Amino acid sequence: MADAAYDAASLRTLPKGLGLVPVIDQNPRRGEKIPIDLDRVCRYKGQTYAELFFARLTDKFGSRMIFVRGNWKVMTRLIYGVLAILADQLLGHIS
Repeated sequence: MADAAYDAASLRTLPKGLGLVPVIDQNPRRGEKIPIDLDRVCRYKGQTYAELFFARLTDKFGSRMIFVRGNWKVMTRLIYGVLAILADQLLGHIS
């Protein structure tokens, strides 16, 4: 899965050769925009949600710079960020 910045013939043919289905949005600068299939749209939306989640975790919930050492401490810090996002989402739906 990739956005329109990765619209290139070589990036479309490589996954097909491996038996995968590429989900790459077409870059409108390359002429007329061809819409992608409905099943690929659902997969593309899932990618967008994941990117938004990780961007929010990084930018607003303290995961850009982690000043602890050790796998468990880093994982704990990230889990606290995920829980904070969950609480923020739930409180946003209550209000």
